[in-house]
Amino acid sequence: MSVGSRSARAASQLNLREYFYQIDLQGALYLSDVKIRNMATAYRDPKFLDFFFSRLTLRTDLSSKKIPPKPEDFLYESRCGREVNFIRSEDSPVVFQNLIEGPNNTHALLWGGTFKTPFHPDQVYLNLDNGRLYHPLPEALKAVPAPWQQVQNSGSAQSSVPALGLLKSSLVQTNLAQHMDYESMEWDGKQYALIPETERLLAEPVPGISATPHDDNLRYFDVIISGPSSSPFEGGVFKLELFLPEDYPMAPPKVRFLTKIYHPNIDKLGRICLDILKDKWSPALQIRTVLLSIQALLSAPNPDDPLANDVAQHWKDNEKAAIATVFETDFTTVNMVLILHIPLDFISVHDISSTSAKEWTEKYAV
Repeated sequence: MSVGSRSARAASQLNLREYFYQIDLQGALYLSDVKIRNMATAYRDPKFLDFFFSRLTLRTDLSSKKIPPKPEDFLYESRCGREVNFIRSEDSPVVFQNLIEGPNNTHALLWGGTFKTPFHPDQVYLNLDNGRLYHPLPEALKAVPAPWQQVQNSGSAQSSVPALGLLKSSLVQTNLAQHMDYESMEWDGKQYALIPETERLLAEPVPGISATPHDDNLRYFDVIISGPSSSPFEGGVFKLELFLPEDYPMAPPKVRFLTKIYHPNIDKLGRICLDILKDKWSPALQIRTVLLSIQALLSAPNPDDPLANDVAQHWKDNEKAAIATVFETDFTTVNMVLILHIPLDFISVHDISSTSAKEWTEKYAV
């Protein structure tokens, strides 16, 4: 394949020809030095576009540079034989052009020239910074994130959103706008959030609670809750695990304590007696609601609706003595800091020298 361009330059050492392209917000592909950009100057041949986009990758040579690349740089490449095509995009290099209906009430997104990828309404994502809508990329392009995602992921906290392709504005206006409000989209009788809960949790953390998704499975979360002030558990730090089942949000999250806790509504296995985790669950509720409810349960244990009957009886008979045995764990305070990665501002130097978590609890709770 040979494409002429005034912006081409010879890479004589490797006998390669290099070309430079631009992709706009509508997904149109141009040579970067074209002054007038319209349908007449954009590449439109479906076979060429399929060939070009099937080889789309991130530029590996940029990762070796000491200075991080900027979003306006040529961040992508498409190698076609002895041609290396460098690509700069105004947003994602993949722009989904249209939404078509398939068999059995399924839908597919069109991109490139003739490529299709299944449309998943539950995975449409709204970027609050630019107001644009996105959809996860096909599996073959999952390592080609949008420029703003690369900047976002270069910080200490990696985004929980997979690599995304931009939904073309005309596609949104024609096919999706009538189904949407500000934060959600109704599709086939179901309501879907446009802003992933994990993004909201990371952007707007709940005071006293951290919830971090696993890099290799975004349905698993490591949760840490600090004991609420003026509660029997003030001064304590608790590690939990949270899992979103496949049928979430129609079914509630699965949550349990990993740190041992002496609580009438939490048993020795860490299971939690909470109505919204069972029959009172609603798809309108969120992870944030669950974590706040668990935090509230630490503030107000309810021995009249117990999961741990012996603890509940102890609580009723002698609440002060029950509180004194709140932490049943072998971890020293120092180990809790190391294993749970508790920020040092949670505790003082004197607390670190305490011999056990149980003594720590007795100090604060009795």
